[in-house]
Amino acid sequence: MGIFEKENEELLGYDGHAFLYFALTVLTSMVLPWTWSLASGYMFPRPAAEMDFELSQKGTRGPQVRLCKTTLMEGRRHGAIEGAKARRFGPLALLKLGALAGCWGCLLWVLRELKDAPSELKSFDPHEILGVPRNAELREIKKAYRAKSLQHHPDKDKDNPLASVMFQQVSKAYAALTDETARSNYEKYGNPDGPVRMKMGIALHPILLVKERQVFILCFFFGFLFGVPMFIVCCNLRGSNVSTHGVSAETLKIFHACINIEVTKEDTVGLLCASSEVRRFPGGDLRELIEAMAASHPLPLEPGTVVQFAQATACAQKGRRAFLRSLGSDGLCEVDVWPASGQLPQREEEVEKKKVPLKVLAAAEPRVVCPFSDNSIRRSSALLWSHCWRLHRHMGTFVKMELTHSLLSSPKLCRAMISIAAHGEGDRAGEKDQEVYQRREDFFDVTRSCIALQRCLVQAIDFDDSPLLQLPCYLQAPRKDAPSLREVVANGGDESMLKRLGQQFSPAEVLDIQEFCRHAPLVELRCTTEVDDEKDIAEGDMASLTVTMTRTNLREAEVAGPVHAPLFPGVKYEEWWIIVYDNRSRRMVTADVILDTGRTASCKVNFMVPRPGEFKWTVFAMCDSYAGLDVQQEVVFHALRRNDVDRTIFVHPEDANIRSFFEEIMLGLEPEDQDSSSEEEEEPEARSAQQQKREAKKPAAVENAEPEEEAAEKPTDALAKADGGGNSESEEDPEAAAVPGGVFYQVMDSTGIFIYREPQEDKSLRLGSVPVDTIMRGFEGDGRPDGWLEVASLGAPQGQGVWMRIDGACTTEEDAGSEQGAPCKCLGGLTEQSLKILVKAQTPVILLRRWMKQAPTPLTAEDILEVREMDNQRARMLLEDLALRRLGDERFAELLDRAEALTDKFKTRIKKARGYFQSQNGIIWYVTPDGEVRGVNPDGGRIRDRVQVTPEDTLQLGPFRLDEDKTCSCIHWLRKDDAEKSWTWSRDQTLRTRVRLMTGEPAPRR
Repeated sequence: MGIFEKENEELLGYDGHAFLYFALTVLTSMVLPWTWSLASGYMFPRPAAEMDFELSQKGTRGPQVRLCKTTLMEGRRHGAIEGAKARRFGPLALLKLGALAGCWGCLLWVLRELKDAPSELKSFDPHEILGVPRNAELREIKKAYRAKSLQHHPDKDKDNPLASVMFQQVSKAYAALTDETARSNYEKYGNPDGPVRMKMGIALHPILLVKERQVFILCFFFGFLFGVPMFIVCCNLRGSNVSTHGVSAETLKIFHACINIEVTKEDTVGLLCASSEVRRFPGGDLRELIEAMAASHPLPLEPGTVVQFAQATACAQKGRRAFLRSLGSDGLCEVDVWPASGQLPQREEEVEKKKVPLKVLAAAEPRVVCPFSDNSIRRSSALLWSHCWRLHRHMGTFVKMELTHSLLSSPKLCRAMISIAAHGEGDRAGEKDQEVYQRREDFFDVTRSCIALQRCLVQAIDFDDSPLLQLPCYLQAPRKDAPSLREVVANGGDESMLKRLGQQFSPAEVLDIQEFCRHAPLVELRCTTEVDDEKDIAEGDMASLTVTMTRTNLREAEVAGPVHAPLFPGVKYEEWWIIVYDNRSRRMVTADVILDTGRTASCKVNFMVPRPGEFKWTVFAMCDSYAGLDVQQEVVFHALRRNDVDRTIFVHPEDANIRSFFEEIMLGLEPEDQDSSSEEEEEPEARSAQQQKREAKKPAAVENAEPEEEAAEKPTDALAKADGGGNSESEEDPEAAAVPGGVFYQVMDSTGIFIYREPQEDKSLRLGSVPVDTIMRGFEGDGRPDGWLEVASLGAPQGQGVWMRIDGACTTEEDAGSEQGAPCKCLGGLTEQSLKILVKAQTPVILLRRWMKQAPTPLTAEDILEVREMDNQRARMLLEDLALRRLGDERFAELLDRAEALTDKFKTRIKKARGYFQSQNGIIWYVTPDGEVRGVNPDGGRIRDRVQVTPEDTLQLGPFRLDEDKTCSCIHWLRKDDAEKSWTWSRDQTLRTRVRLMTGEPAPRR
């Protein structure tokens, strides 16, 4: 038998009903639930979850959900239901019905085909092949065999390609009924040829098994085999770029790069529009909307503003644009009139210089604030500002679709922005190892600005608008003596209270306002501070602050439904952000969010108690959906000193000798004494002596390890070591009193000073260099070589074998040459310094305590400012506590005010140099409000420097001085030694520049 004949035989014995049963199973499992889903949607239409105003946050509906029943919200709720009803007969719904009808037709066809199907799958049946009954006699079998043989003989049935196979089947059937061996095999194995191997296959229709269709089936099989896994992999890869809150990884990278302490409330709008979810959505024409925005919120007429003629004049017709050059004292202003086509002029010859009265000009652009120069981001920012100004009537259909997409994406984006700002994760600049993260405490205002952005988008109000504009039907600006929104809500919208708003309301409008007051949240806070399983709070404990929030406007078992937001396109639920603020240090401690919409909700914030004494904190509860309903609660608790609290743990005597896993490892690593043999064979006296010898080795090993640990210690962590690991006793112990104060030097050499491993000027012994103006603490005398200072490692009380030359040639900035003199200036001993000098020198806290008690130098605002700029939180709080004990509350608060004033003064002074820039050599720069300069080379290398304010009140960056006489947008740095050489930085507000500063990726090749 050939191979093709064998295939034909298998095809002849294939049972096609298996495919029908398989199709019946698949179609039934798909059609029935789909039919139920479509039927329920047609009989009881409901809008999508993000548009269903009757659902609670947990997806439940019923009388326990407090819904806002104002006229506007009722109209939106009914509109959503009517929209769901209308969508039942839309194109997509009809397409679903057609597909379902086709599936039902396939199911009915399968049922019809299975009507006459056998109860069992097809098998080898000789009686059926020969067409004889099962009780037929041999004579009937032979007669049927002769008839079938003649019918299917290949010579007789030449047109049938399966004739030979059928002829063989007839022969096998005859043998199974007449031959004893074949009959035995048939009765035993179901086949006259004996046992055969079991074959597994797919239940396909016999038509698909024909040889001509095998290539198609093979291609389909491999397509399915590789296509489905690839589709799943692509979906997983796409999902891996999305966080748990639905924000893409690209957007999170942008937020981390752009959120810094410079972000204002207005900047948050542009930051939201910089996300990939918003700026990639196409939109319509904004020209009409921009004109309406410029009319309602125009830019102030200042030099550099694009203006248009509000009325026709002799030099230009109405609506023609111009560029405002200057404002004259006589009421005339100089403008550059654009071409009549309205296009931006490209050459100077295309503009006409004219002098016109100021009253005929109007701003051509709205007052839109955006921190980026990218056109797509500025467009999206303008759209969101128009929403906050409630200019929806000037929007077209496609513009409204774009706005709806942006607003529906705003809750998750704003939540990500708030979380990044609250945890101090913004502006990382890709420098994790170098620790240039901005502190979380500095993001208090930024966090509140991001929260304000969310509620402005929800309620369609500007940042500076009155919260009373959230009331239904209240459209005008409130009077100065108008009550606050919280007072109106607390009084339930009483008519006597509404009269103070300065607007007459109809009875229907009064009912709407009263319904809003019943729905708006009025919350109360209750705060408790404790340590788990302890009665007292002590320094170093892990304490917890539990904030319990109660919505007094809800009854028991009620939950708050969607907020009142008639201009927000989707459903929004309340989210309350809990911010803990330290009143004494004026910094944010931590933040958390409450998502529960029940009557009572709580959150628990864990923190480590950094110091002993009294803590005065303020807990702010800020709603992201309503403005003017925030509350705050004062929290006061006292922390004891560590030694004043008993923290011993009772250990049962039987467990006292049990070693921990770590002790077992350390004992296993300890080498045994070579002079001793097995301990089991030693006498008790020898064993005791050996044990004493081992105990004596442990302190020595610790002493040898301490200098190495301190040498590797980070500078910011060194100040956190206070009196033997955090001891806060007021009296200095003898060990601390024995720590020498040392002497302090300031580096004067403009080129810096080398430090050496030994007191020898040998290049092979160099460890590095110290820049100019660095404060160094060290020791001299007592047998040390003359002219050398043994430098104390940063934060360490003693010298660590690092040497610095303090006499010799000195190079100054005034004289580039070298002259004999001291490259370092001796500042004196410990008590002769100011606290600012000690902090700069990374003086240990042990010595700072001594300075607080003994030094006659008074504390100044500069000292407090230097302490506040420390990166280590625990060390900073310890120093603030020392200063508070020395000064008292009033004096300390006064110095804090002065320190903040100095910070604001410095930020204002360097305002011209602040921002993002790009130099001619391709380096991008960022100058922070604190004067820190961060740069990224085209190859990705990083640069660090700082802008200084010199005694001559000039801005200096290394050997360059800022030219403040030029008024262009660029800034120019002039060399001190050659004023003709300048270094020009052009401002670069693109999003890519900020991202490059964070990631440090190389510049793209052109």
